[in-house]
Amino acid sequence: MQAAALHGALHAPGVTSGGARGRIASLRVTAAAVERLDDPAIGVLTVIARRKAAALGGLLYDFELRAEDGRELLRGTGTVALLPSEPAR
Repeated sequence: MQAAALHGALHAPGVTSGGARGRIASLRVTAAAVERLDDPAIGVLTVIARRKAAALGGLLYDFELRAEDGRELLRGTGTVALLPSEPAR
């Protein structure tokens, strides 16, 4: 979701040059197939995030966390809050 916050800040609606600052405001897990993510058998983790909605103050993303073998481990939604860019010093 950190990458989603960066993506959202760079492509925020109504933001011109310089972008905005994006911060993860909330994460909600809607499905979990495992109890823990620190099991070495899971292997390399893959995160997939898709933007669902955008507004001036924030963005909504769906995300999935998958194991190396492609199994879905977690699914949920995340909200990215957009803050105005700080002026250059």
